[in-house]
This record gives sequence, C-alpha cells and structure tokens, in this order.
Amino acid sequence: MNSSVFVTNAYTSFTRFTPLSNASVWWFNSQSVPTQIKAIDEICAETHLPAARKAILFQLMNQTFFLDMKVQTEMQECIPSIPLYPPLYSQDLVCTMNVVTPKCCDSFDKSSEEIQLRFATLFCQDVSRDIYRQTLSYYKTCSKFRPAIQKAVDRCLNEGPTELVPNPANLLGDPTIAWIKNQSIANQVEFLTIVCSTSELSTQNLSTTLHEMDSKIRFDPVVQKHVANCLSQRDISTYETFNNDANYNSPTSDAVLDWLTFQRPEHQLATFSRLCNGSLTNFSRPIYSINRIQGIFKVYINRLTQTKSVIALNGEAAASICMKYLGSLTEKNFLSGENGDLITGHELVWLVSQESRTKLNIISRVCDQRNSTYSYRVFYQLIHYGSLEWEVKSAINRCPDIAEYQPKGYIAYYGTITTGAIVMMIGTVSYIYFVERGRSTLRGLLTPFNISLVSCLICLTIIDLFGTALWAQSIECLWANTCTAFSIKMFTFVHIFQNIWCISYISFVYVRNRELVEEVWPKTHWLVKGLFYTSPLSFTAPSFGFLGVHILSAPNHPIKYLALYICQTWSAVHLMVLDILSLITFYRFLSKIYQDINIPLTPKFRIILQFGTLTSVLCIAFSTTAIVKLTAEANSVSEEDRPNITAQSVAGMLSLVLLHLVTFGLIVMKVVLHRSDLMESSRGLKNTTAGKTGNSSNTVNVTESVKTVPL
Repeated sequence: MNSSVFVTNAYTSFTRFTPLSNASVWWFNSQSVPTQIKAIDEICAETHLPAARKAILFQLMNQTFFLDMKVQTEMQECIPSIPLYPPLYSQDLVCTMNVVTPKCCDSFDKSSEEIQLRFATLFCQDVSRDIYRQTLSYYKTCSKFRPAIQKAVDRCLNEGPTELVPNPANLLGDPTIAWIKNQSIANQVEFLTIVCSTSELSTQNLSTTLHEMDSKIRFDPVVQKHVANCLSQRDISTYETFNNDANYNSPTSDAVLDWLTFQRPEHQLATFSRLCNGSLTNFSRPIYSINRIQGIFKVYINRLTQTKSVIALNGEAAASICMKYLGSLTEKNFLSGENGDLITGHELVWLVSQESRTKLNIISRVCDQRNSTYSYRVFYQLIHYGSLEWEVKSAINRCPDIAEYQPKGYIAYYGTITTGAIVMMIGTVSYIYFVERGRSTLRGLLTPFNISLVSCLICLTIIDLFGTALWAQSIECLWANTCTAFSIKMFTFVHIFQNIWCISYISFVYVRNRELVEEVWPKTHWLVKGLFYTSPLSFTAPSFGFLGVHILSAPNHPIKYLALYICQTWSAVHLMVLDILSLITFYRFLSKIYQDINIPLTPKFRIILQFGTLTSVLCIAFSTTAIVKLTAEANSVSEEDRPNITAQSVAGMLSLVLLHLVTFGLIVMKVVLHRSDLMESSRGLKNTTAGKTGNSSNTVNVTESVKTVPL
C-alpha cells in the first residue's frame, strides 16, 4: 500500500468492504499528519470524483480515524460546502462495513451492553472463528468486556455452532445439519433468512446448497416456500422492484417487505439511503414527502428487527439521521447559492413536503434571483417529481427565467392552424354538397376521393383542437417534458388521428394511381400494391404502442420506448416510400407519353400530375420532419440540462403545417378538376381522345381511366 494506491481506491475502500479496505485503513492510520494532509490534497485534486462523493469519503474517514484538526481543516478547505451534505453513514454503519477500524473500537466501548451483546452474537454467525477471535481480541484492547459479553464471546469461540446459531459459511456440515433439525419451523425460517441475505454464494450455488440441505433435513412445506421465495428475490435490484407501479405506490406491501428481507445488508442500507433522497428509482417517479418517508422507515425497521437483520439497528440510526437532516433544511438552502446549481434529493423532499404558501414564497424568491440555469433546475425537478398544486405550477410557468425555456408563439400558432382547418373543412363539405350535388345524386357524392378528403379534414381539425387543449391545460408538459394523465391522453389521441389522416391520404393516392401502377410496373406491380395494402398496419402500430405505454400505464422500460420509437419511425418511412413511388410512377408514365407523340396529355391528367407531385413532395417533407421530431424526442437530454425543446417543437410545428398544406393541396386539386370537368362538358369535349388511339390503345386506355377516376 502506498499513497497512489490509497488515493485511487479510497472511495470504494471506505464506502464498501473490499480486499483493499483493511490495508487502506491501517496504512492511512500509520502515516504522519503531513502525509495524511498530502493524501487529502491528492483526493481533492481527483477530477473523476464529484464533490458529493468527496464529501461522503471525508465523512467516512472522519468516522473511521481520530483525525488531527489540521487534517479536518484540509478536508473543509477542499469541500467548503461539506456541512450541507447529509451524513449518509452513521458510526454504527461504518463499523458494520469494516469492524476493525480505529474509531470502531472506541465506538464499541461506548455502546450499551445490549448493542455489544447483539454485535458479539450476530458477528459470530457471519464470520469464521479465526476472524471472530482476531476482531474481538482487537476490541478487548480498548474495552473491558462486561460479563455477559465475555460469556457470549466464550460460547462462540469454545462451544461452536452446536450450542449457538451455526456458522452460515458451513451450511452442509454435520453440526449445522444437526442443529437445524432440532429447531422449530420459526427458527429454521429465521436462520435461512440470515443465510439468504448474508451468504457470499451466488444464487445458483446457494440454491444447490439449500436443495442438498433439504434432501438431508426434509424441510416443512412452509420452510420450502420460504427458501423458494428467497432464491427468487435476492438478486432483484432496487430499481427493478420499485420501477413497478404497484410496488412504488405501496412501498410497504408484503411483496416489497419480502424483497427487502432477502437483500444483502449493504443493499438494505442502500434502500434506506435512496428513500431518504425521496425516491427508490433514481427519480424516474414522483418523490415521497417527509411524512411518507418517515412512515416507510418505521415499517422497514420493524420488518428488519423481526427478521433479526444485522443492520436493523443501523437502519434505525440511518432513518434517525435522515429525518434529523430533512428537518434542518430551510428556505435558505434554495436561496443561499451554497450548492451552486446542485439540487439534492433531500432538498426536493423538503420542498415537496411544504404547504403551498411556502412553495410560492420560494418560487418567487428564486425567480427574483434571475439565474435561469438555477431556476430551471429547481423548477424542472420540482414539477417533474413532485405532486404540486395548480397555483404552484402556474407560478412556475409565469417565472421570467422559465419563459425562455417555453416554446414561443403557441397561442398564435395553434389559433391560426385550427382556424384554417375548420375553414377548410366547412368550405370543402359545402362545396361538395352545394356545388357538386347539382351534377350528381347524394350517393354519387360519396366517391373514394371525397370520403378520404373529408376524413383528412376531420382528423386535421381534431389534431389541432387536441393540440390547443394540451397547451392550455399543461404548459409545463411542453417545457419540462412531464405530463398529466389528461395531457398524455391528448398526446395519444393526436398520434391516433395523425395515423388515421395518413390512412385516408394513402387511400386516395392508391385510388389515383392504381391504373398507372399496373401500366408503369408491369412485372412488379404486385409488390407496389403490397406496400399500399400493408400501410394501414404500419400507420396504426404507433397508436397501439401509445395505448400500451401510456393509457394502460405499462411499466417504464427502455425496450418498450425503443419499440415505440421504431414503430413511429417505420410508419413515417413507409409513408415517405409510398409518396416517392407515386412520384416515380407519375414521371415514368409521363415519359411514355412524351415518347409517343400520338398520345395527347389530357387536361385532367395534367392537373393530377401537377397537384399529385406537389402533395407528394409536401408529404415527403412531412415524413422527414416527423422523423426529425421523433429522433429529437428519443435523444432528449436528462433533467439536469436544458431539454432539446427547439428541435422537438420546431420539427413538430413544421410537420403539422405541412400536414395542412398537403390537405389544402388535395382540396385545390379537387376544385380545379371539377372546374376542368365543367369546362369540358360545356364544350362537348368529353371524348376528345377517342379517335386518336393509333397503335397505342393500351396507353390511351390508361389515360382515359385516369381521366374517369371518380373525383
């Protein structure tokens, strides 16, 4: 061990027990004060360790060693804000991680007889007799053992596992098997719980060992069920457990308590630490209030005490420290600037737990500082992870620092496009009913093109209305990327009607191009038609994805959102491919007409060609911007940085404008075609191409079929 090795491994050596822990402790303890100060300076200069971790490391070192005042001053100069960091590890907890440390001997001497006896008994169960003898001999150098403590130590060293609880490290030894056979079911369950949570064996090896033990002892079904429960839960992480809605909303349920019981001691303590920060899933869900945390602590401590967990007392100490620290926070923590841009989980817990008046006061004073980065980080996390009152959300949205993060011009934008969509729908329906009806029956007005066009207009109007409602209901859903259940449903319906619009648009494109496809793609027309036939599946897949992930409250999982992103992107790509095929079909057919001068270009086909090209180009642009928006959403930055609002909002607004332009192009094409048809009728030119077939009758039939498509 040397200074370089100590500095490099200090954080891991002190926050958990590693092969270097003992060497690190006793190397540092044996150094002179100047050498210790030099080591502290080198730790301070480490760039890979953030300030929060350095503060925790210095706290642990202070609880491990009897540090000289000069060394403590050096730590304070390295991290001036170290008093603001909560002491996550109590003295008892430090001594649980590494019992043979300078201060732990002193801590043992000052502990009550009950704690000393508990330590002597439980430590006997956890380690080999040699380690137990060495450790207690070390403690005896600084503490005069009381008679009860000495008796427990002697029993452990002299009588062994036949008298006391056996050593879990020797599960299949004859003394252990004999001891377990003589125990009641309750004692067997208690012992196996300790084995499950403290054994160094992998779950697979532990399973083999326990099944071999069962073959020798023949466990009662109650014990067998307990063992199976243990093996199925000991490897489940905290995140996996609490990323489940039911477990997170009911963190004291039997399922969660069973999971906690079978975790290793360090994992149990990590759960206490996360809970103190307000969340058990690294802030992927709303944080708990102080009262809720206190209630959860009580239930967890009670369960750990009942199951004789080795960290029951440490958990109680950790909970006490946490509640004391949370109770010491005040409004100054958000206004003093001591933490710079750092907003800790403890501060969020405190703020969320306050009444509305306090929250509004803090919001007002934070806004008055005019530090946009700090304001954004406070308010983003507060809105994203806290259950806030309506007036508190409104105050945040009105903050000048937050205004610059909000998409601009949403009122004017949605007002304009919504008005435009309503005018287009009313105008088109009126034109079809009052103008076209004069030349056709009511049933004759229900052409595929009219049905598709009106369907596009209805979808467009609904999309605009939902977008307006979304903005009006929850502006923080736009700038903070956090949405209420209502907002999520609005998003879902917007996507559903966008997909219905795509189906309606493609159905018209297919009717318009059907005859041309067979003419231009004589050998592969079946493949082109297949792309049209399968498009509804591509367009509806994202809608079902949104229903599954949002409305049905599917658990958050990266794979689910990746699948949703793939479905949405594939839908946009499919639409783009169909429009590109339409353009190619038009111009390949047009080249055939120009190659045969005997085939005239009819006025109706010319109109379809012009407007078909225009709408296809616009729709390709719509698909492109939709992909850009989806990619920006998928790559959104974390809550600690400004979200990628510009790319998302600009791409989203542009794609919606293009959607309106495509629909408007279809309306104009319909009107121009209708006027062209009226002009041909008035001049008696309905069959102008009939006598010019020549040797190209097949092609002329196609132009005539295009001309007579019911539009």
